[in-house]
Amino acid sequence: MNNRTWWNGPSFLQQGSENWPDLPTSFDVESANAERVKNSTTIVHSLVTTSRQVATPNIDLEAIISPERVKSSQRSEENLTAEGISKAKQIWTKTVRMQCFPQEWKELTKGIKEVRMKQIILYLDTQGIIRCKGRLGESSLSEGANNPILLPAKHKYTTSLISEYHKVVHHNGIRETLNAIRQTYWIIRGCESVKKVIRRCVLCLKFEGKPYTSSVQPDLPGERVSDGLPFIHTGVDFAGRLYVQSNSQQRKVYLCLYTCASTRAVHLEITEDLSAVSFLQSFRRFTSRRGLPSTILSDNAKTFKSASAEIKKIVRCEEVQTYMVNNQIQWKFIVEKAPWWGGFWERMVGITKRCLKKTIGRSTLTFEELRTIVVEIEGTINNHPLTYMYDDVEGVSQPLTPAHLIYGRQIIKGPSQRQFEIPNANKSLTRRAKYQFKLLNDFTRQWRREYLLGLREHSNCSREGHGQSRRTTVKPGDIVILKDDLTHRIW
Repeated sequence: MNNRTWWNGPSFLQQGSENWPDLPTSFDVESANAERVKNSTTIVHSLVTTSRQVATPNIDLEAIISPERVKSSQRSEENLTAEGISKAKQIWTKTVRMQCFPQEWKELTKGIKEVRMKQIILYLDTQGIIRCKGRLGESSLSEGANNPILLPAKHKYTTSLISEYHKVVHHNGIRETLNAIRQTYWIIRGCESVKKVIRRCVLCLKFEGKPYTSSVQPDLPGERVSDGLPFIHTGVDFAGRLYVQSNSQQRKVYLCLYTCASTRAVHLEITEDLSAVSFLQSFRRFTSRRGLPSTILSDNAKTFKSASAEIKKIVRCEEVQTYMVNNQIQWKFIVEKAPWWGGFWERMVGITKRCLKKTIGRSTLTFEELRTIVVEIEGTINNHPLTYMYDDVEGVSQPLTPAHLIYGRQIIKGPSQRQFEIPNANKSLTRRAKYQFKLLNDFTRQWRREYLLGLREHSNCSREGHGQSRRTTVKPGDIVILKDDLTHRIW
Protein backbone atom coordinates (compact mmCIF):
# COMPACT_ATOMS: atom_id res chain seq x y z
CA MET A 1 0.00 0.00 0.00
CA ASN A 2 2.97 2.35 0.53
CA ASN A 3 4.47 1.72 -2.90
CA ARG A 4 4.74 5.15 -4.58
CA THR A 5 5.20 3.63 -8.02
CA TRP A 6 1.83 1.88 -7.66
CA TRP A 7 0.00 5.10 -6.84
CA ASN A 8 1.98 7.71 -8.85
CA GLY A 9 3.56 5.70 -11.65
CA PRO A 10 7.17 6.02 -12.81
CA SER A 11 8.96 9.17 -11.75
CA PHE A 12 9.95 10.18 -15.31
CA LEU A 13 6.27 10.71 -16.16
CA GLN A 14 6.31 13.80 -13.92
CA GLN A 15 8.99 15.34 -16.12
CA GLY A 16 8.87 16.60 -19.66
CA SER A 17 8.80 14.22 -22.59
CA GLU A 18 12.34 15.24 -23.55
CA ASN A 19 13.57 13.68 -20.29
CA TRP A 20 11.84 10.34 -20.85
CA PRO A 21 14.20 7.38 -21.32
CA ASP A 22 14.70 6.16 -24.84
CA LEU A 23 13.79 2.46 -24.65
CA PRO A 24 13.95 0.20 -27.72
CA THR A 25 10.59 -1.17 -28.88
CA SER A 26 9.79 -4.01 -31.24
CA PHE A 27 6.55 -5.11 -32.92
CA ASP A 28 5.97 -8.70 -33.96
CA VAL A 29 3.04 -9.14 -36.36
CA GLU A 30 2.79 -12.89 -35.80
CA SER A 31 2.60 -12.59 -32.04
CA ALA A 32 0.01 -9.84 -32.36
CA ASN A 33 -2.19 -12.00 -34.59
CA ALA A 34 -1.86 -14.86 -32.15
CA GLU A 35 -3.25 -12.64 -29.40
CA ARG A 36 -6.14 -11.42 -31.51
CA VAL A 37 -9.48 -12.15 -29.87
CA LYS A 38 -11.66 -14.61 -31.71
CA ASN A 39 -15.43 -14.13 -31.73
CA SER A 40 -15.09 -10.74 -30.13
CA THR A 41 -18.07 -9.29 -28.32
CA THR A 42 -20.18 -6.83 -30.28
CA ILE A 43 -19.86 -3.32 -28.85
CA VAL A 44 -23.37 -2.04 -28.29
CA HIS A 45 -22.41 1.44 -27.19
CA SER A 46 -19.12 3.23 -26.71
CA LEU A 47 -18.38 6.59 -25.12
CA VAL A 48 -15.72 7.25 -27.74
CA THR A 49 -16.31 6.95 -31.47
CA THR A 50 -13.97 7.41 -34.40
CA SER A 51 -16.79 7.89 -36.90
CA ARG A 52 -17.26 11.47 -38.06
CA GLN A 53 -20.83 10.83 -39.19
CA VAL A 54 -22.15 9.85 -35.76
CA ALA A 55 -22.70 12.63 -33.28
CA THR A 56 -21.47 11.59 -29.88
CA PRO A 57 -24.01 12.51 -27.18
CA ASN A 58 -22.90 14.96 -24.53
CA ILE A 59 -21.88 12.86 -21.53
CA ASP A 60 -20.84 14.31 -18.23
CA LEU A 61 -17.83 12.13 -17.40
CA GLU A 62 -17.26 13.97 -14.12
CA ALA A 63 -20.73 13.00 -12.96
CA ILE A 64 -20.03 9.40 -13.87
CA ILE A 65 -16.68 9.10 -12.09
CA SER A 66 -17.50 11.40 -9.24
CA PRO A 67 -16.37 9.91 -5.92
CA GLU A 68 -19.57 11.17 -4.34
CA ARG A 69 -21.44 8.41 -6.19
CA VAL A 70 -19.56 5.79 -4.21
CA LYS A 71 -19.72 5.76 -0.44
CA SER A 72 -17.81 3.08 1.43
CA SER A 73 -17.71 0.81 -1.64
CA GLN A 74 -21.50 0.90 -1.87
CA ARG A 75 -23.41 2.66 -4.65
CA SER A 76 -25.97 5.20 -3.58
CA GLU A 77 -29.47 4.35 -4.74
CA GLU A 78 -30.49 8.01 -4.82
CA ASN A 79 -28.46 8.64 -7.98
CA LEU A 80 -30.48 6.10 -10.00
CA THR A 81 -33.36 8.20 -11.30
CA ALA A 82 -36.13 7.66 -13.81
CA GLU A 83 -34.68 10.41 -15.98
CA GLY A 84 -31.31 8.65 -16.08
CA ILE A 85 -32.92 5.34 -17.06
CA SER A 86 -34.91 7.08 -19.80
CA LYS A 87 -31.75 8.67 -21.22
CA ALA A 88 -29.96 5.32 -21.11
CA LYS A 89 -32.77 3.73 -23.11
CA GLN A 90 -32.53 6.50 -25.69
CA ILE A 91 -28.79 5.93 -26.06
CA TRP A 92 -29.32 2.20 -26.49
CA THR A 93 -32.09 2.74 -29.03
CA LYS A 94 -29.97 5.16 -31.08
CA THR A 95 -27.04 2.75 -31.02
CA VAL A 96 -29.24 -0.09 -32.28
CA ARG A 97 -30.59 2.27 -34.92
CA MET A 98 -27.11 2.96 -36.29
CA GLN A 99 -26.13 -0.71 -36.30
CA CYS A 100 -29.27 -2.26 -37.80
CA PHE A 101 -30.98 0.46 -39.84
CA PRO A 102 -28.17 2.53 -41.43
CA GLN A 103 -29.91 2.89 -44.80
CA GLU A 104 -33.20 4.10 -43.35
CA TRP A 105 -31.34 6.46 -41.03
CA LYS A 106 -29.42 7.93 -43.96
CA GLU A 107 -32.60 8.55 -45.96
CA LEU A 108 -34.44 10.09 -43.04
CA THR A 109 -31.54 12.48 -42.24
CA LYS A 110 -31.49 13.73 -45.85
CA GLY A 111 -34.83 15.45 -45.34
CA ILE A 112 -37.24 12.67 -46.31
CA LYS A 113 -40.05 12.78 -43.80
CA GLU A 114 -41.26 9.20 -44.23
CA VAL A 115 -39.57 6.04 -45.44
CA ARG A 116 -41.45 2.84 -46.25
CA MET A 117 -39.89 -0.45 -45.20
CA LYS A 118 -42.07 -3.28 -46.51
CA GLN A 119 -45.42 -2.66 -44.74
CA ILE A 120 -44.07 -0.18 -42.18
CA ILE A 121 -43.82 3.60 -42.59
CA LEU A 122 -40.88 5.05 -40.66
CA TYR A 123 -40.16 8.59 -39.48
CA LEU A 124 -37.83 10.40 -37.07
CA ASP A 125 -39.19 11.94 -33.93
CA THR A 126 -37.80 15.04 -32.23
CA GLN A 127 -35.24 12.98 -30.32
CA GLY A 128 -33.82 11.31 -33.43
CA ILE A 129 -35.42 7.90 -32.80
CA ILE A 130 -36.94 5.91 -35.65
CA ARG A 131 -40.63 5.23 -35.05
CA CYS A 132 -43.35 3.38 -36.94
CA LYS A 133 -46.20 5.57 -38.06
CA GLY A 134 -49.63 4.22 -37.15
CA ARG A 135 -53.19 5.12 -38.11
CA LEU A 136 -54.52 5.65 -34.61
CA GLY A 137 -53.56 9.28 -34.17
CA GLU A 138 -57.09 10.26 -33.21
CA SER A 139 -57.34 7.57 -30.55
CA SER A 140 -56.62 7.95 -26.85
CA LEU A 141 -53.58 5.67 -27.05
CA SER A 142 -50.22 6.92 -25.91
CA GLU A 143 -47.51 8.03 -28.32
CA GLY A 144 -45.58 4.82 -27.79
CA ALA A 145 -48.57 2.59 -28.55
CA ASN A 146 -49.64 4.58 -31.63
CA ASN A 147 -46.15 5.17 -33.03
CA PRO A 148 -43.86 2.52 -31.47
CA ILE A 149 -40.08 2.53 -31.63
CA LEU A 150 -38.62 0.27 -34.30
CA LEU A 151 -36.30 -2.53 -33.14
CA PRO A 152 -34.65 -5.37 -35.09
CA ALA A 153 -35.49 -9.01 -34.52
CA LYS A 154 -31.93 -10.24 -33.96
CA HIS A 155 -30.07 -8.04 -31.53
CA LYS A 156 -28.80 -8.41 -27.99
CA TYR A 157 -30.70 -5.36 -26.84
CA THR A 158 -33.95 -6.74 -28.29
CA THR A 159 -33.41 -10.06 -26.54
CA SER A 160 -32.75 -8.35 -23.21
CA LEU A 161 -35.80 -6.16 -23.67
CA ILE A 162 -38.05 -9.16 -24.34
CA SER A 163 -36.67 -10.93 -21.27
CA GLU A 164 -37.37 -7.88 -19.13
CA TYR A 165 -40.96 -7.55 -20.35
CA HIS A 166 -41.43 -11.30 -19.90
CA LYS A 167 -40.59 -10.83 -16.22
CA VAL A 168 -42.92 -7.82 -16.01
CA VAL A 169 -45.89 -9.97 -17.08
CA HIS A 170 -44.85 -12.60 -14.49
CA HIS A 171 -43.56 -15.12 -17.04
CA ASN A 172 -46.89 -15.29 -18.81
CA GLY A 173 -47.31 -16.54 -22.36
CA ILE A 174 -46.20 -15.23 -25.74
CA ARG A 175 -49.31 -13.15 -26.33
CA GLU A 176 -49.11 -11.29 -23.02
CA THR A 177 -45.39 -10.57 -23.42
CA LEU A 178 -45.77 -9.34 -26.99
CA ASN A 179 -48.74 -7.16 -26.05
CA ALA A 180 -46.73 -5.48 -23.27
CA ILE A 181 -43.82 -4.82 -25.64
CA ARG A 182 -46.00 -3.28 -28.33
CA GLN A 183 -47.13 -0.58 -25.94
CA THR A 184 -43.75 1.06 -26.63
CA TYR A 185 -41.77 -0.89 -29.23
CA TRP A 186 -42.37 -2.57 -32.56
CA ILE A 187 -40.07 -5.54 -33.10
CA ILE A 188 -39.72 -6.89 -36.61
CA ARG A 189 -41.09 -10.47 -36.57
CA GLY A 190 -42.03 -9.84 -32.98
CA CYS A 191 -43.96 -13.05 -32.38
CA GLU A 192 -41.06 -15.15 -33.63
CA SER A 193 -38.56 -13.23 -31.50
CA VAL A 194 -40.69 -13.52 -28.35
CA LYS A 195 -41.13 -17.26 -28.90
CA LYS A 196 -37.39 -17.71 -29.22
CA VAL A 197 -36.70 -15.91 -25.94
CA ILE A 198 -39.48 -17.61 -23.95
CA ARG A 199 -38.33 -21.04 -25.08
CA ARG A 200 -34.98 -20.33 -23.40
CA CYS A 201 -36.47 -18.91 -20.19
CA VAL A 202 -35.06 -21.01 -17.36
CA LEU A 203 -38.00 -20.45 -15.04
CA CYS A 204 -40.57 -21.36 -17.70
CA LEU A 205 -38.62 -24.47 -18.66
CA LYS A 206 -38.50 -25.49 -15.04
CA PHE A 207 -42.28 -25.58 -14.67
CA GLU A 208 -43.55 -26.11 -18.23
CA GLY A 209 -40.69 -27.88 -19.99
CA LYS A 210 -41.66 -31.04 -21.84
CA PRO A 211 -39.59 -34.22 -21.66
CA TYR A 212 -37.40 -35.19 -24.55
CA THR A 213 -38.96 -37.69 -26.89
CA SER A 214 -37.57 -41.16 -27.03
CA SER A 215 -35.06 -42.02 -29.69
CA VAL A 216 -36.08 -43.73 -32.90
CA GLN A 217 -38.02 -46.78 -31.85
CA PRO A 218 -36.43 -50.12 -32.67
CA ASP A 219 -38.28 -53.03 -34.22
CA LEU A 220 -40.99 -54.64 -32.15
CA PRO A 221 -39.88 -57.85 -30.42
CA GLY A 222 -40.65 -61.11 -32.13
CA GLU A 223 -43.31 -61.98 -29.55
CA ARG A 224 -45.40 -58.96 -30.55
CA VAL A 225 -45.50 -59.75 -34.28
CA SER A 226 -45.62 -63.53 -34.15
CA ASP A 227 -48.46 -65.11 -36.14
CA GLY A 228 -48.35 -68.34 -34.12
CA LEU A 229 -51.13 -69.74 -31.97
CA PRO A 230 -52.85 -67.45 -29.45
CA PHE A 231 -51.17 -67.25 -26.03
CA ILE A 232 -47.98 -68.84 -27.35
CA HIS A 233 -46.24 -65.70 -26.01
CA THR A 234 -48.01 -64.48 -22.88
CA GLY A 235 -47.56 -61.52 -20.57
CA VAL A 236 -48.59 -61.88 -16.92
CA ASP A 237 -49.30 -59.24 -14.30
CA PHE A 238 -51.28 -58.81 -11.09
CA ALA A 239 -54.01 -56.28 -10.32
CA GLY A 240 -55.89 -55.62 -7.16
CA ARG A 241 -56.58 -55.83 -4.41
CA LEU A 242 -60.32 -56.59 -4.53
CA TYR A 243 -62.66 -57.31 -1.61
CA VAL A 244 -65.26 -60.09 -1.42
CA GLN A 245 -67.86 -60.91 1.21
CA SER A 246 -67.30 -64.13 3.10
CA ASN A 247 -69.17 -65.11 6.30
CA SER A 248 -70.14 -61.50 7.05
CA GLN A 249 -66.50 -60.48 6.69
CA GLN A 250 -64.47 -58.96 3.93
CA ARG A 251 -61.34 -60.61 2.63
CA LYS A 252 -58.87 -59.64 -0.04
CA VAL A 253 -58.46 -61.32 -3.40
CA TYR A 254 -56.25 -60.49 -6.37
CA LEU A 255 -56.62 -60.55 -10.12
CA CYS A 256 -54.02 -62.35 -12.24
CA LEU A 257 -54.07 -61.27 -15.88
CA TYR A 258 -52.63 -63.24 -18.79
CA THR A 259 -52.55 -61.51 -22.16
CA CYS A 260 -51.41 -62.68 -25.57
CA ALA A 261 -48.57 -60.58 -26.97
CA SER A 262 -49.77 -60.79 -30.58
CA THR A 263 -53.56 -61.19 -30.57
CA ARG A 264 -54.17 -58.95 -27.48
CA ALA A 265 -56.49 -61.59 -26.02
CA VAL A 266 -56.77 -61.80 -22.22
CA HIS A 267 -57.39 -64.49 -19.65
CA LEU A 268 -58.40 -63.44 -16.14
CA GLU A 269 -57.98 -65.49 -12.98
CA ILE A 270 -58.82 -64.64 -9.36
CA THR A 271 -56.34 -65.70 -6.70
CA GLU A 272 -57.00 -65.70 -2.98
CA ASP A 273 -53.54 -64.38 -2.13
CA LEU A 274 -50.16 -63.59 -3.66
CA SER A 275 -48.48 -66.83 -2.71
CA ALA A 276 -46.61 -69.03 -5.15
CA VAL A 277 -49.14 -71.83 -4.62
CA SER A 278 -52.08 -69.63 -5.64
CA PHE A 279 -50.19 -68.39 -8.69
CA LEU A 280 -49.37 -71.96 -9.79
CA GLN A 281 -53.00 -72.96 -9.39
CA SER A 282 -54.13 -70.05 -11.59
CA PHE A 283 -51.39 -70.81 -14.11
CA ARG A 284 -52.47 -74.45 -14.33
CA ARG A 285 -56.06 -73.37 -14.97
CA PHE A 286 -54.83 -70.99 -17.64
CA THR A 287 -52.73 -73.59 -19.45
CA SER A 288 -55.52 -76.17 -19.29
CA ARG A 289 -57.86 -73.88 -21.22
CA ARG A 290 -55.44 -71.89 -23.41
CA GLY A 291 -52.56 -74.28 -23.87
CA LEU A 292 -48.96 -74.19 -22.69
CA PRO A 293 -47.12 -71.03 -23.75
CA SER A 294 -43.54 -71.10 -24.91
CA THR A 295 -42.64 -67.72 -23.36
CA ILE A 296 -43.87 -65.91 -20.25
CA LEU A 297 -43.14 -62.19 -20.02
CA SER A 298 -43.49 -60.18 -16.80
CA ASP A 299 -42.19 -57.20 -14.89
CA ASN A 300 -38.77 -57.36 -13.34
CA ALA A 301 -38.84 -58.79 -9.85
CA LYS A 302 -37.57 -55.46 -8.48
CA THR A 303 -40.43 -53.52 -10.07
CA PHE A 304 -43.17 -55.27 -8.10
CA LYS A 305 -42.91 -52.69 -5.35
CA SER A 306 -46.20 -51.04 -6.35
CA ALA A 307 -48.23 -54.19 -5.60
CA SER A 308 -46.62 -56.12 -2.78
CA ALA A 309 -43.29 -57.55 -1.75
CA GLU A 310 -44.93 -60.98 -1.75
CA ILE A 311 -45.08 -60.96 -5.55
CA LYS A 312 -41.29 -61.06 -5.63
CA LYS A 313 -41.44 -64.48 -4.02
CA ILE A 314 -43.48 -65.85 -6.90
CA VAL A 315 -40.83 -65.32 -9.55
CA ARG A 316 -38.07 -66.41 -7.17
CA CYS A 317 -39.87 -69.45 -5.79
CA GLU A 318 -38.09 -72.72 -6.56
CA GLU A 319 -41.40 -74.51 -7.05
CA VAL A 320 -42.48 -72.07 -9.75
CA GLN A 321 -39.14 -72.22 -11.51
CA THR A 322 -39.18 -76.03 -11.46
CA TYR A 323 -42.67 -76.12 -12.94
CA MET A 324 -41.64 -73.79 -15.77
CA VAL A 325 -38.53 -75.80 -16.56
CA ASN A 326 -40.36 -79.13 -16.56
CA ASN A 327 -42.89 -77.76 -19.05
CA GLN A 328 -40.18 -76.10 -21.17
CA ILE A 329 -41.55 -72.64 -20.58
CA GLN A 330 -39.13 -69.71 -20.72
CA TRP A 331 -39.79 -66.87 -18.28
CA LYS A 332 -38.42 -63.52 -19.43
CA PHE A 333 -38.28 -60.30 -17.41
CA ILE A 334 -38.30 -56.80 -18.77
CA VAL A 335 -35.52 -54.35 -18.01
CA GLU A 336 -35.62 -52.76 -14.58
CA LYS A 337 -37.12 -49.25 -14.48
CA ALA A 338 -38.44 -49.64 -18.06
CA PRO A 339 -42.20 -50.23 -17.61
CA TRP A 340 -42.92 -49.35 -21.24
CA TRP A 341 -41.43 -52.71 -22.22
CA GLY A 342 -44.55 -54.25 -20.69
CA GLY A 343 -46.94 -51.79 -22.22
CA PHE A 344 -49.03 -54.41 -24.00
CA TRP A 345 -50.13 -56.03 -20.72
CA GLU A 346 -50.26 -52.79 -18.73
CA ARG A 347 -52.80 -51.51 -21.24
CA MET A 348 -54.97 -54.59 -20.70
CA VAL A 349 -54.69 -54.15 -16.93
CA GLY A 350 -55.97 -50.59 -17.29
CA ILE A 351 -58.94 -51.69 -19.42
CA THR A 352 -59.82 -54.44 -16.94
CA LYS A 353 -59.68 -52.06 -13.96
CA ARG A 354 -61.88 -49.55 -15.76
CA CYS A 355 -64.52 -52.20 -16.48
CA LEU A 356 -64.44 -53.44 -12.88
CA LYS A 357 -64.69 -49.95 -11.44
CA LYS A 358 -67.68 -48.99 -13.56
CA THR A 359 -69.43 -52.32 -13.08
CA ILE A 360 -68.92 -52.96 -9.37
CA GLY A 361 -68.45 -49.47 -8.01
CA ARG A 362 -68.43 -49.60 -4.22
CA SER A 363 -70.44 -52.80 -3.98
CA THR A 364 -69.07 -55.80 -2.12
CA LEU A 365 -69.70 -59.11 -3.91
CA THR A 366 -69.25 -62.69 -2.98
CA PHE A 367 -66.41 -64.70 -4.46
CA GLU A 368 -68.71 -66.45 -6.96
CA GLU A 369 -70.33 -63.18 -8.04
CA LEU A 370 -66.96 -61.52 -8.55
CA ARG A 371 -65.63 -64.49 -10.52
CA THR A 372 -68.69 -64.39 -12.79
CA ILE A 373 -68.25 -60.68 -13.50
CA VAL A 374 -64.53 -61.14 -14.14
CA VAL A 375 -65.22 -63.88 -16.70
CA GLU A 376 -67.83 -61.68 -18.41
CA ILE A 377 -65.33 -58.81 -18.56
CA GLU A 378 -62.84 -61.23 -20.09
CA GLY A 379 -65.32 -62.07 -22.84
CA THR A 380 -66.02 -58.39 -23.45
CA ILE A 381 -62.33 -57.51 -23.76
CA ASN A 382 -61.72 -60.44 -26.09
CA ASN A 383 -64.38 -59.02 -28.39
CA HIS A 384 -62.85 -55.55 -28.68
CA PRO A 385 -62.04 -54.69 -32.32
CA LEU A 386 -58.46 -54.87 -33.55
CA THR A 387 -59.24 -53.33 -36.96
CA TYR A 388 -61.71 -50.89 -38.45
CA MET A 389 -65.22 -51.86 -39.46
CA TYR A 390 -65.41 -51.34 -43.20
CA ASP A 391 -68.59 -50.60 -45.11
CA ASP A 392 -70.08 -53.67 -46.76
CA VAL A 393 -72.99 -53.73 -49.16
CA GLU A 394 -74.21 -57.07 -47.83
CA GLY A 395 -73.66 -55.99 -44.23
CA VAL A 396 -71.94 -59.23 -43.20
CA SER A 397 -68.42 -57.92 -42.57
CA GLN A 398 -67.26 -57.29 -39.03
CA PRO A 399 -64.05 -56.04 -37.41
CA LEU A 400 -61.40 -58.54 -36.43
CA THR A 401 -61.33 -59.33 -32.69
CA PRO A 402 -59.15 -61.58 -30.50
CA ALA A 403 -62.09 -63.97 -30.23
CA HIS A 404 -61.95 -64.55 -33.99
CA LEU A 405 -58.34 -65.65 -33.67
CA ILE A 406 -59.12 -67.97 -30.73
CA TYR A 407 -62.56 -69.43 -31.50
CA GLY A 408 -63.21 -68.41 -35.09
CA ARG A 409 -66.19 -66.25 -34.12
CA GLN A 410 -67.38 -63.67 -31.62
CA ILE A 411 -68.41 -65.32 -28.36
CA ILE A 412 -70.77 -62.69 -26.98
CA LYS A 413 -73.39 -63.47 -29.63
CA GLY A 414 -74.50 -66.50 -31.55
CA PRO A 415 -72.89 -67.33 -34.88
CA SER A 416 -74.55 -66.01 -38.02
CA GLN A 417 -75.80 -68.92 -40.11
CA ARG A 418 -75.27 -66.85 -43.22
CA GLN A 419 -71.66 -66.13 -42.38
CA PHE A 420 -70.62 -69.47 -40.91
CA GLU A 421 -72.71 -71.75 -43.09
CA ILE A 422 -70.82 -74.71 -44.60
CA PRO A 423 -71.27 -74.81 -48.40
CA ASN A 424 -71.52 -78.60 -48.45
CA ALA A 425 -74.13 -80.40 -46.36
CA ASN A 426 -71.58 -82.99 -45.25
CA LYS A 427 -71.80 -83.29 -41.42
CA SER A 428 -68.62 -85.26 -40.94
CA LEU A 429 -66.24 -84.09 -38.24
CA THR A 430 -63.32 -84.18 -40.67
CA ARG A 431 -65.00 -81.71 -43.01
CA ARG A 432 -65.96 -79.54 -40.07
CA ALA A 433 -62.39 -79.50 -38.75
CA LYS A 434 -61.03 -78.53 -42.16
CA TYR A 435 -63.53 -75.70 -42.39
CA GLN A 436 -62.65 -74.49 -38.89
CA PHE A 437 -58.95 -74.60 -39.73
CA LYS A 438 -59.57 -72.63 -42.96
CA LEU A 439 -61.65 -70.11 -41.04
CA LEU A 440 -58.90 -69.50 -38.48
CA ASN A 441 -56.34 -69.15 -41.28
CA ASP A 442 -58.52 -66.53 -42.94
CA PHE A 443 -58.71 -64.55 -39.71
CA THR A 444 -54.95 -64.89 -39.26
CA ARG A 445 -54.36 -63.50 -42.76
CA GLN A 446 -56.73 -60.62 -41.96
CA TRP A 447 -54.80 -60.00 -38.71
CA ARG A 448 -51.53 -59.96 -40.64
CA ARG A 449 -52.92 -57.71 -43.40
CA GLU A 450 -54.82 -55.14 -41.32
CA TYR A 451 -53.71 -55.22 -37.67
CA LEU A 452 -50.02 -56.04 -38.04
CA LEU A 453 -49.46 -53.40 -40.72
CA GLY A 454 -51.01 -50.83 -38.39
CA LEU A 455 -48.10 -51.34 -35.97
CA ARG A 456 -45.61 -50.26 -38.60
CA GLU A 457 -45.88 -46.52 -37.94
CA HIS A 458 -44.01 -44.85 -35.09
CA SER A 459 -46.45 -43.38 -32.61
CA ASN A 460 -44.44 -40.77 -30.66
CA CYS A 461 -41.36 -39.82 -32.68
CA SER A 462 -42.85 -36.69 -34.29
CA ARG A 463 -44.83 -35.23 -31.40
CA GLU A 464 -44.27 -31.67 -30.36
CA GLY A 465 -44.46 -30.19 -26.94
CA HIS A 466 -46.55 -27.21 -25.92
CA GLY A 467 -45.23 -24.30 -27.92
CA GLN A 468 -41.90 -25.90 -28.72
CA SER A 469 -40.46 -28.54 -30.98
CA ARG A 470 -39.38 -31.63 -29.07
CA ARG A 471 -35.96 -33.03 -29.92
CA THR A 472 -34.83 -36.58 -29.38
CA THR A 473 -31.31 -35.81 -28.13
CA VAL A 474 -29.88 -33.54 -25.45
CA LYS A 475 -27.33 -30.98 -26.58
CA PRO A 476 -24.77 -28.97 -24.57
CA GLY A 477 -26.34 -25.85 -23.09
CA ASP A 478 -29.87 -27.31 -22.80
CA ILE A 479 -31.81 -26.77 -19.59
CA VAL A 480 -32.84 -30.14 -18.16
CA ILE A 481 -34.58 -31.39 -15.03
CA LEU A 482 -33.12 -34.47 -13.36
CA LYS A 483 -35.86 -36.79 -12.12
CA ASP A 484 -35.32 -38.92 -9.08
CA ASP A 485 -37.61 -41.82 -8.13
CA LEU A 486 -37.45 -40.83 -4.47
CA THR A 487 -38.54 -37.22 -4.94
CA HIS A 488 -40.94 -35.41 -7.23
CA ARG A 489 -38.44 -33.07 -8.90
CA ILE A 490 -34.81 -32.06 -8.40
CA TRP A 491 -33.70 -28.87 -10.08
